[in-house]
Amino acid sequence: MSNLDAKPAPTTCGGERGTGPVRDLLAARRVPLGESTVVRRLLPNLGRRMVGAWCFVDHYGPDDIADEPGMQVPPHPHMGLQTVSWLHAGEVLHRD
Repeated sequence: MSNLDAKPAPTTCGGERGTGPVRDLLAARRVPLGESTVVRRLLPNLGRRMVGAWCFVDHYGPDDIADEPGMQVPPHPHMGLQTVSWLHAGEVLHRD
């Protein structure tokens, strides 16, 4: 929605005053990626329909992959999407 007022008055958005931030606990589902990797996918989620279908939040690890191939995901198109990875420890090579 557009506000065409050149000097709009401040508007408070969100929950009721004094209730703190809004928090939702969403259950992740296990999703296989490639041949050896399983992630816990939080988004997209039926409980959060306002988030688009192309917004993914996955959690992977920690895993001890000393005797495993590690995260092996074959090349796949992102169709103009951007990938952001937060790596807390270790390393990952994302080539696409």
